[in-house]
Amino acid sequence: MHFTGQVWRPPFEAQNALLQITSGCMHHKCKFCSLYDGTPFRMSPMSEIEEDLAELHRDY
Repeated sequence: MHFTGQVWRPPFEAQNALLQITSGCMHHKCKFCSLYDGTPFRMSPMSEIEEDLAELHRDY
């Protein structure tokens, strides 16, 4: 699986499969938010998404 940056999700979703399509934040202007500080916005290439989908299909 391909992951960039920190993964944030609630504990009750810890057992769910996770597919990353984007990472970071497009806006980066909120003065109160430090969630994606230092992580530039990035869209995953389709090749990574397809590889991750194939891995999820195989493992789940």
